[in-house]
Amino acid sequence: MAESGISTPTRLSVALTWMPVQLVLLFVALAAVDLACQVLGALLVHHVPALVRDAARLGSAVFLSAVMIAAYRWLVRSLERRSPDELGTPLAARWLALGATAAAGLFGVVYAILWSLGAVAFQGFGGLSGLGGRPRPQHQKCRLR
Repeated sequence: MAESGISTPTRLSVALTWMPVQLVLLFVALAAVDLACQVLGALLVHHVPALVRDAARLGSAVFLSAVMIAAYRWLVRSLERRSPDELGTPLAARWLALGATAAAGLFGVVYAILWSLGAVAFQGFGGLSGLGGRPRPQHQKCRLR
């Protein structure tokens, strides 16, 4: 005789509690959300007038960031059954600074490797003219060989 209040776990529910399965599911779901937001952003930028394309690019990047954070929060709560405390305000500033520093360092390492292989030649600093949009050919800081 089986008790009515106790249910036996299924293979799927047991597999979803295993950390490697959760990690793969998080990756696949977030990659799909990222791809969808990138495609929608590209379509948006393609269909707006040229005058507001830079604003559309910025808006789509902000939208992508917000959607990715919301998707991560939802996935952590539903898959891992925990609160995503790593996105809380006290830790967010510290992790943002650490991530930005690591990204700048990795960017520098990539360019150092390219420079050591002879793929890039630095020609000096010509200002910040290329930051607002597409860089102009006469203001390029490096050239590929």
